[in-house]
Amino acid sequence: MNKFFSISFLFLFSVIFVGCQSSSHTPKPMPQEKVDSSLFSYAMLESSLQAFDAMYPWRKSPPKKRYGISVLLDNGYFLTNSESIANANFISLKHPVDNEPVSATVVAADYGANLALLKVEDADFIGQFQAIKLADSFSLNQDIQIQFKSKDDIVKNGDLSFKRASTGSLFHESLLIYNLTIKDQTADYRKGLPLMQDKKLVGILRSFDRSTSEATAISLEVIKHFIADSSTLPYKGFPRGGYGYQSKPSNELRQFLGLPKDEHGVFVTYVRPQSPADKGGLKERDIILEIAGYEVLQNGSYKDEVYGDLELKILTSVRHKVGDELKFKVWRDKKEIELTIKFDRNPAESQPVESYRYDKDFEYYIAGGLLFIELSRPFLKKWGEKWWTKAPAHLVNIERNQWKLLKPDQKVVVLASIMRTPSNAGYDDFRFNVLKYVNGTPINGLKDLRNSIETNQKPLVELTFEEDPGFLVLDPSTFGSDAAFLQKQYGIPNMTNMKK
Repeated sequence: MNKFFSISFLFLFSVIFVGCQSSSHTPKPMPQEKVDSSLFSYAMLESSLQAFDAMYPWRKSPPKKRYGISVLLDNGYFLTNSESIANANFISLKHPVDNEPVSATVVAADYGANLALLKVEDADFIGQFQAIKLADSFSLNQDIQIQFKSKDDIVKNGDLSFKRASTGSLFHESLLIYNLTIKDQTADYRKGLPLMQDKKLVGILRSFDRSTSEATAISLEVIKHFIADSSTLPYKGFPRGGYGYQSKPSNELRQFLGLPKDEHGVFVTYVRPQSPADKGGLKERDIILEIAGYEVLQNGSYKDEVYGDLELKILTSVRHKVGDELKFKVWRDKKEIELTIKFDRNPAESQPVESYRYDKDFEYYIAGGLLFIELSRPFLKKWGEKWWTKAPAHLVNIERNQWKLLKPDQKVVVLASIMRTPSNAGYDDFRFNVLKYVNGTPINGLKDLRNSIETNQKPLVELTFEEDPGFLVLDPSTFGSDAAFLQKQYGIPNMTNMKK
């Protein structure tokens, strides 16, 4: 039986804001009134990236270059892909023809939607471009123009046609994308180029394949959602409900639940504790029949007024905003009931196992040469491609089932490394084990570990772990000499890096 699962609380957002002092940071519209088709609307981006190391968190990876494209909007900001500026030490933009770069700073970035806004202070540089206005709506029956640089360094426009809208992965989130057909094979296609209808922005090129003449783009709806939310602080982003469902419930299940034959809907398989869905009264084994007045079809879709059949996620996360109260009609106990669910954000940093982290370092705590960190997906990704098959199985299981195994505010403390000191010989087998208790006190995060050790009054500290071997002891009187040894031997600047 073909089953489709949608988990509305995974692959969530992390947002940064730089240099914003007020509750609103939308600049005045660009002064250009007429569209000058001889001017480019996009700049070439170059960034120097240096990520923090999740395995050895006092280190940074070697710097590397990343290139992209940034589109000038009529609000004065440049729109680009957030993956191009993630962990950036420096960002510069330059004209497609003139190679003189100028510096840019990040105003807002959404690493789920793969969008970011950049600010350039150089007014002369901005004056070289034609700013683009956002279109009010997207036309399915109208061709799309893509702006690019020709071989003789002038502005050209290629043509694409619309095929359908669907849900597609952008960076760390799947949202609304356009599936397109390339009509002009001569265009110099590059990821991030602006797509236009009637000289207004309707999308950003996401991918293309000349061999199949197929392309995809970040949709106008996602771009408008991001820009609107970026205009005020704090950034709100794309909302989530915090529930999972199974499409196409079997006839046996429908009969068991007493669902009438003419009713459609999806079967709720999970509700995350303390999520909007949980607070709104949604329960496992409910059948969702209707959301915000739209009938829920058995395949997990709804009939969008513009694009036709789309996944339910688009209705709740793209068509609505954080704080919206959506009416749910559900089937429970062989009758229909109505619920009201107020949708909210669930950013990556609030997850028990953080799914990604950019532009900030990782916290750690070192005691007796033992390096403790909080479990995260970036840590598991240190095992390389297909990390889920190579990383320690018990840690992968926790990451995969975090919402069932852990409380919403609980973190998993892992012994990430054992750096040899005179006092910790024989502890190698404990590496990658999960710390559960310190002197009998439960450990639900690095703060618990630090507090338990720093308030310890006993001559020894007992650490209890989840897997065999079960426990070890440390002598806190050696921590000072261990720290001096580690700083000299490994170049570790501090034995702890934690928020107060």
